Amino acid sequence: MIHLYALAATITVALATIVGLLWGRRALTRIAASAAGLMILGLMTAYLLPSGTVEAGSVTTDSQKLLSRDRPVVLIGTSGLRWQDVDPETTPHLWEMLDAGAGAAGATPTTAGSNSLCASAGWLGLSSGQTVLTGSTVGSGADKEYRCADWAVEPADGTAEDADEHGTTGASGPAEVVGWSFLQSLQQRSVFRPQLGTLGDAFADSEKCATAIGPGAALVLADTSGTVSRYLTIEQALRDPVAAFSCPLTVVDAGSAPHDMPDQDDPASSVTPPGPAADNERASDVRAVDDMVSRISAAAPESAQVLSVDVGGPAPGRSSLGVAVSAPEPGEAGQYLSTPGTRWVGVFRVLDLPITLTSAAGIPAPAEFTGSPLTQSGARTADTAESVAELVSLTERDHTLRPLTGVVTTSVLFLALGAFAMITVGLPRLRQRGRVVLARRASRATAGILTVAASVPAALFLMTTWSWWNPAATELPMWTALVGSTALVACTAALAPRNRVWAAPAIIAGITFVLLTVDAVLGTPLHRGSPLGAAPTLGGRYYGFGNPTYSVYAAAALVFAACLATLVKRRFGRVWAIIATVSVGAVTLLIDLLPQFGADVGGGLVLVPTFAVLVMGVAGARVTWQRFAVVGGSGVLLVVLIGFLDWLGPAEQRSHLGAFFQSVLDGTAMQTVLRKGGYAARSLWTDPLSWLTLAILVALGLLLWRGRTFWPRFQAGWLTRTERAWPVLRPLLTSLIVAAVGGALINDYGMRIATFELFAALPLIGLAVIGAARSTPQIKEIPSSRSVPAR
Repeated sequence: MIHLYALAATITVALATIVGLLWGRRALTRIAASAAGLMILGLMTAYLLPSGTVEAGSVTTDSQKLLSRDRPVVLIGTSGLRWQDVDPETTPHLWEMLDAGAGAAGATPTTAGSNSLCASAGWLGLSSGQTVLTGSTVGSGADKEYRCADWAVEPADGTAEDADEHGTTGASGPAEVVGWSFLQSLQQRSVFRPQLGTLGDAFADSEKCATAIGPGAALVLADTSGTVSRYLTIEQALRDPVAAFSCPLTVVDAGSAPHDMPDQDDPASSVTPPGPAADNERASDVRAVDDMVSRISAAAPESAQVLSVDVGGPAPGRSSLGVAVSAPEPGEAGQYLSTPGTRWVGVFRVLDLPITLTSAAGIPAPAEFTGSPLTQSGARTADTAESVAELVSLTERDHTLRPLTGVVTTSVLFLALGAFAMITVGLPRLRQRGRVVLARRASRATAGILTVAASVPAALFLMTTWSWWNPAATELPMWTALVGSTALVACTAALAPRNRVWAAPAIIAGITFVLLTVDAVLGTPLHRGSPLGAAPTLGGRYYGFGNPTYSVYAAAALVFAACLATLVKRRFGRVWAIIATVSVGAVTLLIDLLPQFGADVGGGLVLVPTFAVLVMGVAGARVTWQRFAVVGGSGVLLVVLIGFLDWLGPAEQRSHLGAFFQSVLDGTAMQTVLRKGGYAARSLWTDPLSWLTLAILVALGLLLWRGRTFWPRFQAGWLTRTERAWPVLRPLLTSLIVAAVGGALINDYGMRIATFELFAALPLIGLAVIGAARSTPQIKEIPSSRSVPAR
């Protein structure tokens, strides 16, 4: 937890600086400085008393590749085996391996939804190195159902059957995947366009042999024609293990443990996963899989590097991290596994396996492969039960967090809209009717609601410092951590002086900005327990800034820069205000864009013109299309330069920027752009909240543009009043629109980018608006029980 101590210390120091500048009270600054000292003391203690082990889910630091090139590799694949299934009674062999010091990790499956219900799901992902389609939807209406594509493995010319009939051990021979052409045709419907047989072709082209044992393994090592050069059944391989495991790579299908049927209310309930559904029968399947892993491990050569990984599917319902275990090495302590592609201790993608296998064999990785080779990411605890519990917690934490995202963000957005309605409609009417006391109380309540709402984005990340998932990931500690973190930020904002309408927004936006900046520098540890962070069970972005984080970070950075510019301009003049705004913009851009921090290509493209609008507003310069185009072009060149520098590094260590630069070179970039563009377009007509977001942006745009040219009579009292107290408000709102629209156009989240930005920015702007409304002269209430006659 060293990074959390460092994070808390940095945030506290930043708060002391912000509050000291805004208020200037020595006592308050001393209190904040004392708190910072305590946090720094905790940091030093954490360094002086290291535990020697890491926790699953932490940020990876130094690591080394798991597999070496001078030893053969045996990959044992299972299907449907989760860490929740691992215990001494049901999986005694896996438990003994962990006791002996085996490496361990949770493996993110290659597919989700209906595709994960098919037996071919994980195996085809290994074959192509990408997410695949495993079936198709047939029928319509009540008769609509999802059907898995049929396939089978037949030894060519009956060689394997002939060997069995004669009682011999059965030397490996070629085999053919029946139904391969239909499986390939399915992939043409995928936006990823996976090419089945890519891994098999890589080994065939390098003239290095690879043996497939069992039907699933045949799918992995089949070439693009559907042919497997060396194929054996499990029984044949166990009768003559010396011949069976003689190649540099052997892939084994150790069996499946299908999960229970989904509920009837589940959208995928029409799909019937293969295998038994009863709990006791599934426990029997898990034991059978564990026993097969034990037999294969015992038959593998002593020099072999044995890796047992659940490749996923058939698994209806929510995705879970599968069981991944590497055979223990003599004299070595147990390690968690990871990859540079996830940067999570104890987490890697099943799609990291293809490049891991080619790297171990010394074969150049095909361009279609993503991810990085498996690494050892740190010593795990010697207590096997504790290690298993940590890996189980990764799935449970993710399942607990995901439903919170929509609930919180939507609730905050509607609270902010309701507060705006109160400010613009409710409060003026109360004052017009002479209900000044009631208006004052409503104003205070509205300010309190906006303060809490504005504090939620920071709290969604700060809640991770509570480690709320220990000892179990349940909703009560999660909500407690969120409420406590929100209260901490809101109480700090309550210290803001009321005579400056931008003071409270400055504190909250400053906390959010500093929080996410330091989090990115430390490897995004706070994302791992945040509803807005990565979802390891779904296999998307694991590190850096995802789309929700970009939205929150951009909004907080813009508001904080505008507040800081106002403060600096009052004390030091316009030039220093411009420098302050540029500085915040530069930090925001570098943190969001650099591969070692945010690694966000789309955000980097948008932030340059976004901050340019704000800087020109602070400088009092006019925003013209020519200036905007020059600045936007400069942003593109900067992104290209950083992507090129990232691309120069090793392929397995490239971030999203380097990978995209490579896709430009190999001609697949347009496919990525079109795929993301399709996702963005669909967000507009599949999410009703996107319609509301678009309406708000259009209304705000008309309000700002109102026509100083076309509609001079179109006035907004709240905007005029707040702009008078905070002159930089108009360029700030313009830059927020640019960030929202630009992010929606470039990122695959589409209008949801703008929704998340409104979630973060609207309460902050509302605080300034209510501050301006509360500072205007008010009518004294008429001391009479009679209503005031209408004028």
